[in-house]
Amino acid sequence: MPEKIKNIIKNLLFAFLFLSIGFSIGKELTKRSFQEKILEKTSLSQKLEGTKIIVYYMHSTFRCATCNKIERLTEEVLNKNFAESLKNGSIEFKSVNFQKDEELAKKYKIATGCVVVAKIANGKDIAFKVLEDVWTLYNEPDKFNEYVSDGIREIISK
Repeated sequence: MPEKIKNIIKNLLFAFLFLSIGFSIGKELTKRSFQEKILEKTSLSQKLEGTKIIVYYMHSTFRCATCNKIERLTEEVLNKNFAESLKNGSIEFKSVNFQKDEELAKKYKIATGCVVVAKIANGKDIAFKVLEDVWTLYNEPDKFNEYVSDGIREIISK
């Protein structure tokens, strides 16, 4: 067999070997990522036992297109990343006019539209976080998703 053909076959075998190894590694990483997501969902519901998270979209009486987009994006984050918790009721979403609900606005010190994440136990707030940067991130859906998700996870862990 000529040397050139041997080199071609050798290179093809190496390519097959490296592709097989890469595929195996990718498959294992995907499997681990899926297992981690299952564990995260389980730990979220365990952390929330006996408590509830309420994600408020606080808006004014007059609502612009941006206000509506922020509300829609917030709901999408919840449905994408916290669907199980929404389904079992450990997380709730509420859209609230802070100009009409002055008590809630005072409680969270709200003067403009934003997202508020509150952890409630026995009817009382035990932690909350005001997510004001939704206004600067609404045109960057991935960063918005990460920001709101991180805010929710932070309050869950408190």
